[in-house]
Amino acid sequence: MYGVLGSCRQISMGPSSGLAAVAASAVLASGITSEQDAASFVAGTTLDSGILFLLLVVFRMGWIAQFLSRAVVTGFLFGAAIDVVIGELPKLTGTLYTTLISVNSAAGFHTRPSALPILVARRVDADALARDAEHRSGIAEAYGHRQLIKRLDTVIRETTAG
Repeated sequence: MYGVLGSCRQISMGPSSGLAAVAASAVLASGITSEQDAASFVAGTTLDSGILFLLLVVFRMGWIAQFLSRAVVTGFLFGAAIDVVIGELPKLTGTLYTTLISVNSAAGFHTRPSALPILVARRVDADALARDAEHRSGIAEAYGHRQLIKRLDTVIRETTAG
């Protein structure tokens, strides 16, 4: 839709783990716990965002983007780029991906409520990587991802309970 209706060199459109972190924080803020409800919520939010973008185009309100600080936009895109690069490194190098930060060794950092969106996004990524590994018959790799998911689930439960 974006490719047909508009183009702008300042806007970055596409799927990324950065968007998964934003969606995860919205799900957490809403208090949704069921995976099915979370998927429906994110799909609804995505649809609402699309409708909002269409309304902004129809009413020619692109000038609103001038209020976004260049530093904020650059920082977000740089962070998303780093996340994508780190996610692609195991594929480029042929190495086994587990995690860059051990959940057990950094438990104090990860159990802060402010780290919850990061934990949830990491869990979503690990689940996608596990399914991808299973699809490619990477049994050991999938097992490593499933172990990480179990540890993340434990830390998420402890964080939300405490």
